[in-house]
This record gives sequence, C-alpha cells and structure tokens, in this order.
Amino acid sequence: MKDLEEINGSELVSVIKILNKSGFLEKEIRTVGVKKKDLLEHFADAYEGLDAEAEEKMLKDKKYAPVIDFYEDTFSDELGNKEEGKEAEKEEEEKKEQEKPAKKEKKEKPAKKEKAPKEKKEKEPVELSRYGHKAGTKGAELDELFYKGDTLQNMADIIGTTLSRVNNFKYGLIRKGWKVECVDKENKIYKVTGRIDDKKE
Repeated sequence: MKDLEEINGSELVSVIKILNKSGFLEKEIRTVGVKKKDLLEHFADAYEGLDAEAEEKMLKDKKYAPVIDFYEDTFSDELGNKEEGKEAEKEEEEKKEQEKPAKKEKKEKPAKKEKAPKEKKEKEPVELSRYGHKAGTKGAELDELFYKGDTLQNMADIIGTTLSRVNNFKYGLIRKGWKVECVDKENKIYKVTGRIDDKKE
C-alpha cells in the first residue's frame, strides 16, 4: 500500500463521490470533516465489500475506471510482483553494465586484444504459472487458487496476505483478459472460468 503522504486527498474524495453516486453502497461514505486516513479505510472497506453484480457493472462502465485505477494504484504492491520487479531491475543493471564502453587499452600492450571474448551465459527461461506469474511467487499460488475456486478470504489466509491484496489480484486477472466469476453466490466462491474474449457457442 502507498504511504498516506503519497495519496492524493482530492483524488480520493473524487473516487468516493463516484462510488456514492453508483447506488452500489448501502450507506454513502461521508467525505466532509473526515481525516484522509479514515477516508481511505472507508473507501477500501466499501470497495472490497461490493457484490459480484456491482463489480461486473463497474468493469463494463468506463465511468468507474477512476475508482478501479485508484484502488489498484493504492493497494497493488505485494502480490507476486516484488520478485518479478527485482528480476527486471537485475536484468536492467546487467544490460547497463554490458553497454558501458570498454576501457581503452594502452598501445604498449597490444597483446590484450588477442584475448578471446567471454562467452555469455544463456539465461534460463523463467517458469511461469498458468496465468502468467513467476513460479514460486504468491501470484503463482493465487493463480492456482483462482483456477480451483475458493472464497477470497480463504485465499488470503492460505498464502498469508490480506483480503484487499487478493481482491486487487482478482482485478489484475480480469485486466489480463481472464474471466473471474462468483460461481457460488451463497458461499462467495470465485474462480477463473475462461477468457473474457471467448465466444459462446
């Protein structure tokens, strides 16, 4: 989650107002005279408490995009992406190191030019999970849980994270083109049921 100081208070109030006008909330979130920390908690609780029908409507209607983007931007910091980010940084550093100009050799030591170039080690292919996350990460574990189907809270308990992170991960799968549906509304079981662009026969 972002530090409180990094969160734009005006943007937070703006997305809360969109939620208040949506008709999805049982009780509107009060924005006047409320501290930013409390506002953020109220927003997260309301967003994560939306039912499957409200979530589907929000994803289909562009006017709710700022709400989804704000939530993801604020809370998307722990689900399998940390290790992937470190790997990307490492690769970037290696690339920069290779691009550095070679040191000029002294004329009186031409023999150095005869050294054979070092052979580059071939990078082993990164093993990915069924929905594209690096194997061994929490993201890969969640891929399996969403494939099998379970409640969001159970998923959070199994991998040792928070409900808000799991909910955010669910939206990440949807944005990648996977159809995540509540297959058992009574027990609130969610699972991936296919690709969003798959045509019905």
